[in-house]
Amino acid sequence: MFLLQLYAFQSLSLFTAILDPLSKKTSKKIELLLSMIAMLGIYYIFSVQQLYYKGIILSLISAFLAAVFSIMNKNISNKINPGTITFYELGTGFSLFTCLVFD
Repeated sequence: MFLLQLYAFQSLSLFTAILDPLSKKTSKKIELLLSMIAMLGIYYIFSVQQLYYKGIILSLISAFLAAVFSIMNKNISNKINPGTITFYELGTGFSLFTCLVFD
């Protein structure tokens, strides 16, 4: 089951290749082609193993959100020091995790 979600999460490159041109960057056709091939593989796995559809859907949502985060982080790092961005990201993650654990 873990491998099915891992395969679906590989669609991160597809979402990045699709969303990155929206942030004023030229797209590379080879990245889009390879990502589409990966999506065909995900479709094949999904058609064979419908038992794990919830995990595959959650993996695709996770890959989409990771692509959005990556693109936003790249755009912000052009304006702000990457060390400062890392500090804020880790600090926010630690604070939220601490609130969840000790609630």
